[in-house]
Amino acid sequence: MKKWEISLLVSFAVCTAALWLEPCIKDCEAIKDKTLRLHIVANSDSERDQQIKLAVRDAVLPMLSECGSIDEAVTEARSSLDEIERVADEELKKQGVDYRSRAEVCEMSFDERTYGNIVMPAGSYTSLRITLGNAEGKNWWCVLYPALCLSTATDPISEYTGSEKELLTGTEHRRIRFKIVELIESLI
Repeated sequence: MKKWEISLLVSFAVCTAALWLEPCIKDCEAIKDKTLRLHIVANSDSERDQQIKLAVRDAVLPMLSECGSIDEAVTEARSSLDEIERVADEELKKQGVDYRSRAEVCEMSFDERTYGNIVMPAGSYTSLRITLGNAEGKNWWCVLYPALCLSTATDPISEYTGSEKELLTGTEHRRIRFKIVELIESLI
């Protein structure tokens, strides 16, 4: 087979897969657009810094109230950055370390992640990111909106539509679809 024939065949296969997966791709994008992630990065990988990261998480999470929409959640996160840093820095001081925190709302890439029976697709999400000190350690993340990491979460997937809910909570079949969507997105 010639190079151009192989290229044509591969292009045809990618286009066919894209058309077949178009609803999945749209649902994955809609899920990402309706989600606010929380990402906390430890100062280092030392056991102590990892414990401190979790103490900061426990100090910050209660101040992040459950919001009624993604826009409200992002607006609240942005307007609370100084207060989040203050609370995190107070916890760092309590823990006896001399480094500080930094909070920002940004776009971040995440791998596919499972929360109980919910699987969030990999991709770029709006995130509240808190870095501690040198931010060279392992991280901790969860979904702030809808509230998958808050103990007050009652129906964390009520924000999503029927097909999006099915994608989030479906069978192992969805993992194959997610991987194919990731591949197509990387090619596009």
